[in-house]
Amino acid sequence: MSSRPKTTRSTKAAPGKLKPDTDALATQLAGLSIAKGKSKTKAAVEPTLELTDGQKVAAAMREVNSSSQSLSALVQSGWKKSTDASARSQRASEIKALTATATKNLSVLRQLHSVVLDVERAAISLIGKLVSLEMVRLQFCS
Repeated sequence: MSSRPKTTRSTKAAPGKLKPDTDALATQLAGLSIAKGKSKTKAAVEPTLELTDGQKVAAAMREVNSSSQSLSALVQSGWKKSTDASARSQRASEIKALTATATKNLSVLRQLHSVVLDVERAAISLIGKLVSLEMVRLQFCS
C-alpha cells in the first residue's frame, strides 16, 4: 500500500533534564503572586505604563461601546424601571454603574477625540436607551 519507510523517534531526554532541581523550583514558586482575574475589556493596561492620547481615546470608546451594548441588551429584554417592584433592584444598580462608566469615558472622549460629532452621537444613543429603560425622565421647559 504505502511505500514509505517507517520512522522511529527517540524519546530519551538529555541526562540533566530528567530530574528537575526541586529547591530551585520551590524558590521560583515562592516568588510568584496570584493576580486578580482577567478583565473583559481590552483597555486593561498595567498602571505603571503611560498611555498615549490615541490609546486613551480607543480605550474610552471601547468602554462607551461596551456600556451601550449592555444597555441595548437590557432594552431588548423588555426590562423597565416602572415594572420593577423593588426600589433598589439589581438591574437598576447595574444600569447606574454602566451609566457612570459611560459618562466618565464620554468626558475623556470630549477632551481628546478630534471628531466631536461621533462622541455626541454615542452620548445621544446612550440617553435614548436610558429613556427606553425609564431611567431618565425628560422635562420640557415652556
